[in-house]
Amino acid sequence: MQTYSYMNPWFVSWQKWGEPAVFETTNAPKKYRGYLLFNRKGGLDIVQRGTLVRNVPCLGSAKDAVDAILDEPNTLLGLVSRSAKPVFTVVK
Repeated sequence: MQTYSYMNPWFVSWQKWGEPAVFETTNAPKKYRGYLLFNRKGGLDIVQRGTLVRNVPCLGSAKDAVDAILDEPNTLLGLVSRSAKPVFTVVK
């Protein structure tokens, strides 16, 4: 059984209750557009080059986030889904 590991960029050493500095899993990742999607704690971790990029609740959200990262780089790492409805209107 292969073990996969990837870095947690939000790790803070003095934070005893937080997530670990390195995640390890034996679950094989799904691949989508050059990113690895690891199933962890009921959600998916999006990983690129051995570093966690984002955690999302489901495969559809993971694909939307990766698409946004690659196709719309100004969306803050895919935080804004292309399918999301706007909640405000810009008035000039």
